Amino acid sequence: VDATSLKGILTKLPVIGNQEPDAKVTERFIKRIDKEMAPTEKLLKILMTPKEMLAETYKHMFHQSPSVHQFIKILNLKGISRPEQSAFLDQYGVKPNDPIRQIINQ
Repeated sequence: VDATSLKGILTKLPVIGNQEPDAKVTERFIKRIDKEMAPTEKLLKILMTPKEMLAETYKHMFHQSPSVHQFIKILNLKGISRPEQSAFLDQYGVKPNDPIRQIINQ
């Protein structure tokens, strides 16, 4: 199931099994689903991004709240080995002497 399908199912939940033929989902409910699904959709897009574009795409998609810790978690989810992660942190803009690099060296 992809995110779009899941979102479609979630938006129909209030009317599933409803016996009223004109039952409708409120606009407020749809906006809430959109808001709650946005982080999941972003994460899935990041995970589908080719390695070469990962740091740039992450910074673009999470520009309001970028987090090196979250970026490292995404590297782990993509199956990028700890030794390889150093190059991605360089692309992300982490300085060589930044203590965050100790996380990947453990």
